[in-house]
Amino acid sequence: MTTTTLSTALALAALALGGCRGAETRVTAKAAIPSAPRAEEPAAAADGHGTRRGKDREVPVRVDGKEVAMLRFGELPPGVAFHNSPFSSSKMYVRVGEYLRAVGVAPAAVRAVHFAGHRGHFAVIDGAELRKDEARFVFAFAQGTSGAPVMRWSTDGLRQTRRIDFIYGVDVYLQETPPALSARGCVEGDSGCVETPLPELPRGTRVYVDGRLVTRVKRRVLGEADTLPAALAAMNLPSRALRGVDFVAGDDLLGRLTKPAPADVAAVGLKVESGQHGQALARLPARFAGGEDAEATVTSIHLYVRKDAPPRDVSFEGPAGPVATLSSPAPSP
Repeated sequence: MTTTTLSTALALAALALGGCRGAETRVTAKAAIPSAPRAEEPAAAADGHGTRRGKDREVPVRVDGKEVAMLRFGELPPGVAFHNSPFSSSKMYVRVGEYLRAVGVAPAAVRAVHFAGHRGHFAVIDGAELRKDEARFVFAFAQGTSGAPVMRWSTDGLRQTRRIDFIYGVDVYLQETPPALSARGCVEGDSGCVETPLPELPRGTRVYVDGRLVTRVKRRVLGEADTLPAALAAMNLPSRALRGVDFVAGDDLLGRLTKPAPADVAAVGLKVESGQHGQALARLPARFAGGEDAEATVTSIHLYVRKDAPPRDVSFEGPAGPVATLSSPAPSP
């Protein structure tokens, strides 16, 4: 199995995951940065076709083949800031180098980063080029605070000049040798770029600790657990002395516990029902979900042990409209 197979597999996996979602959210919390303008729509790349916006596409980030995160706005780790693009006034851009640090990768150790695009094509950042000019290499999300990640850096003068549009997957090479790519940004076969499907992505609600993916919820592991402390204990994760807990569905922040007491953690329900493929159902008391009890299927849970939850504007929609707001500072220049 080669990295060149990533684009097809991720698209197939996204369709599979999209078909097995659980209960709909009853209380909606939108994550947004009101003070920052929406990222402009990307220009179509040579291979992009521009129509597959993939709002719910799962885009894995792998380091030497090991999955360390899912690249989406709702799962950005602590330590990631928003910046101006080198070629735009928009403040909705994330620097690749900052993102890598936030998920535990030192740019100094990077040999290369491959971004999978359409039909087996890759955009490549060489490690030396990344270290020389970190501010150059940025990405955005298609709808600003949601949608598929989009390549937004210029390739002029780089070793690999291939551009892609939407990002289907990210492979970071530290110890492993990056695959050799042609000038077209792919591994060439007898009839063009090689593209072989990968196995389906793992299922289950993702669980992060301080921004790093540590496990996925599995029904056989949780057993009869139906509270957050019991579920965390079953996964050998901490439930005490937490700085915060976030419950996220896609790119929406549904609830947040800030410096919770043990009784607060115990008040949250969490279980996996039969047939949900590890997608956890969270029951959030009104005080954590904008004044109305909420029950929703969550795609990721974020525990903050040594770091604080990232500041983010959150508007909870209750029966009478927005009832609570958590404010965030302006994006970084």
